[in-house]
Amino acid sequence: MTPPQRLSSRVLSLARFHSGGVSAPGLRFLTSSARRQNSPGTHRTTSPLSSASSTRNLALGLLAIGLGANAFYLSRQNASSGSSQNSVDGPAAAVHSGDYPYDAPRLPFSYGTKQDFEAAIEELKAYFTAQGEDWNDHVTTDEDELERRGIDENGHRSSSEGTKPSVAVYVRDTPDVQAVMRIANKYRMPIVPFSGGTSLEGHYLAPFAGISIDMSRMDKVLAFHPEDGDMVVQAGIG
Repeated sequence: MTPPQRLSSRVLSLARFHSGGVSAPGLRFLTSSARRQNSPGTHRTTSPLSSASSTRNLALGLLAIGLGANAFYLSRQNASSGSSQNSVDGPAAAVHSGDYPYDAPRLPFSYGTKQDFEAAIEELKAYFTAQGEDWNDHVTTDEDELERRGIDENGHRSSSEGTKPSVAVYVRDTPDVQAVMRIANKYRMPIVPFSGGTSLEGHYLAPFAGISIDMSRMDKVLAFHPEDGDMVVQAGIG
């Protein structure tokens, strides 16, 4: 049994605590307990709402950084593309808006003039004549032939205007190709290779006019290596 005197003193202390009259030792005990609860070593549970808010803020921050970097890159690209634009001389510039994806095309160099192209065609004829050939069999400016090389039957264009060559040249071998290349370089005339004409993406179109060099007559097998399982062929072989 607890003596009555001790029991009464405990009851008195409890009454003082609830009434606000806390003694100094009791106050020190409460203060030290609060400090222990708020110390760094004390484990505190993070609210799920606070965690979700932090994740959302992080995602928004990363999105803002990505959009800013993309806008900076696009602005630099537009600035660099607009800084170097040189005009194209001669027939190459005759590309009409809406007729071709390139509207007033720009290149860092210029092709020859119309007179240059005409002089090149005459020199091509002279080359094959000097070879003992009838130049009509190798050089043509026939509209039907040029039309065939200036329009892609699998495409959406209905006209070859602005995409057909100035002349078509049929070559027989490597020396013919070399001669055509020398003349084209001399008169600054663009060259587009042509063979079967089965391109599905308009690879043989000539947006800057020039020479369509036809490889279809270069159809020989030059070497066969059965031990390696390969062969060397000319460009026009099917």
